Amino acid sequence: MKIATIPRFNIDRRYVSEIDKFLTHFDQQHSKKSKSQQQEIDQYQDLFCKRDFKTSKHGS
Repeated sequence: MKIATIPRFNIDRRYVSEIDKFLTHFDQQHSKKSKSQQQEIDQYQDLFCKRDFKTSKHGS
């Protein structure tokens, strides 16, 4: 029995989509965030840290 091989893709990790370029430009032009926007940013940054990194509550 032959095991199927997974094709290897040459992914350009430096690629930046047009949408990402637009959003970066937009953020630069509109850098002042409202209070609710800043709360949302803080919330997602907090979730990111809890998801990807050990915290003092959850591990040694």
